[in-house]
Amino acid sequence: EASRGSARGASAASLPGTVATARTRPEQIRGMLRAGRYGEAERAARVLVGDAERTDGVESAPVAEALDLLAEAMRVSGSTGSPEALAVCDRAVRLHEKLTGRESREYAGSLHNRGALYSANHDFARARADLETALHIRERLLGPDDVDVARSLLFLANVEYELRHPSETERDLDRAVAILRAHLAENDPLRVSGSSMLAGLRYDQGDYVTASVLWREVLIARRNILGPNHAAVGETLHNLGALAVETGDDEEGLKYLAEALRIRKAVNPRQPYVAATLVVMGQALARQGNLGQALARYDQALRIQEDPANQSGADVAWTLHLIGDVLLRRHEDVRAAAVLRRALEIQTRELGPDHADLAWTLNALAIVAERQGRRAEAESLYVRSLAIGEATYGSDYPDVVTTRGQFAQFLASGGDAKRAFPMALAAARARGEHLRVTSSGLAERQALAYAATGSQPLDVVLQLAPSGGPDRAATAWDQLIRWRGIVLDEMAARSGLAAGADSTVRRGARDLLDARRRYANLLVRGAGGDAAGYRSAISRAREEAEGAERDLAARSRRFEDITRREAIGWKEVSSALPEGWGLLAYTVHGPDGRYVAFVARRGAAPVAVPLGKASRIDPLAYRFLA
Repeated sequence: EASRGSARGASAASLPGTVATARTRPEQIRGMLRAGRYGEAERAARVLVGDAERTDGVESAPVAEALDLLAEAMRVSGSTGSPEALAVCDRAVRLHEKLTGRESREYAGSLHNRGALYSANHDFARARADLETALHIRERLLGPDDVDVARSLLFLANVEYELRHPSETERDLDRAVAILRAHLAENDPLRVSGSSMLAGLRYDQGDYVTASVLWREVLIARRNILGPNHAAVGETLHNLGALAVETGDDEEGLKYLAEALRIRKAVNPRQPYVAATLVVMGQALARQGNLGQALARYDQALRIQEDPANQSGADVAWTLHLIGDVLLRRHEDVRAAAVLRRALEIQTRELGPDHADLAWTLNALAIVAERQGRRAEAESLYVRSLAIGEATYGSDYPDVVTTRGQFAQFLASGGDAKRAFPMALAAARARGEHLRVTSSGLAERQALAYAATGSQPLDVVLQLAPSGGPDRAATAWDQLIRWRGIVLDEMAARSGLAAGADSTVRRGARDLLDARRRYANLLVRGAGGDAAGYRSAISRAREEAEGAERDLAARSRRFEDITRREAIGWKEVSSALPEGWGLLAYTVHGPDGRYVAFVARRGAAPVAVPLGKASRIDPLAYRFLA
């Protein structure tokens, strides 16, 4: 960034070739940058460079200062990819090295500018080298708590994030934000940028509560600083809208997103970020069942993404996938197949044949093939989808579990119970663990919404239970016992856990809830195309949740009892039956609502009995009970 010279007490007059009459002009450009008038700042900086070259010489301090301003203005105005931008940064670095030496504040500022440009161009190795050097110079000259040190830390945190170094990202960002909060006013643009970055990090970590609070603060500040229609305000509104949609509040999310869309279209209606907002709006509308409106948003996004200037092949493919999903829900299978095949072709070309995005498109194509009676093709597509998903994310990733459940249902519908039952059982067990995590970590609305989504592999387990003898019946009954009431039992346990407990147990319960909430948010959100980052984040969140569970179990006998109760299955239930007693359980399964009953006596193998459709049995039962 540009050196702050007289504003920070380091007079530009101390540099060779400075003339007093030019001192106010750099500050005017800095004011434009602070106010978000980036294009105006770039034009003014170009004029300033030319004036300084004519007045002071091409290798003078005023030229170096003007080059710093031009470099910053070009970066924030979107000119990062041009060869000119890097040439401007290189020239500024060389001039400051010659004029002030490698241990000067000015040289550190130019290095920082070049590192920020490298970062914007995704050259993260060079960015890190320049930013670290600038940071060390600033720490030596200014001390560890200077605002310019925080500025370097913010950009380094962004580079560490892109390099998938979560610990370094959090370390640098937390330190930067602490410095900025200590030294700058709430409405200072740099402090607001730090808070926005921290909100993004907390979102990535699954801490949606903190992310929401921070982004709301950022929204207020940016409106005050930049006005209600600035691009940065639109970005913050988009983030809040996407977060609301992520947490199941589609109505609030769509309000934020509509305002973000208005601002973003006014800035530039053909930019990819407009398409990003449209895609999230489409996802919210699709979840509400407004499929026509969802398709309209996806189509608008697609037209922007297909613009050659945007070069977003992977984004085009993902939007096509979403369109295909909506068409599947509308049972427009022929159109869906065409759209999904195009998505698959682009994904294979742009991402490679084994990228995770292909797994979900292959799964959708398998559903089309199954509906159209092409069973051999459908099975091949399911197998390939599972192979890619498991290799990328592991067998317990939610979308992989969904695909496994769908494949098990497909096999069961074709009479292949031998393969279908163990596949459905594995999916049901993983799905049950997901429900346990989400019901204990999410709000009731979110938990119940998640419980209603995806395939229900337990339906396949119950469907096949009567046809496999006592071992299969016992296994199916065991899974039913563990599955029943997961959401409500977990919520009841959570609400009563800290009641009447001492402060250490209450604190442990809060820590556990926070850890489970982060884990649950990440589990429900999914990877979003970043497999490596997701695996790292979900592993860390799971370890934190398990650690919090162990800590609370050591403090609370009640929580220990709850944990022990979660392990109860068929074996424990059957052994608790009194001598001479029997047990009858029944449940409804499947989309058409069929009853299955389980019957057992103490010490005897259980039996599963199909009873028929609930639509026929329920009226008879109600008549009998009446």
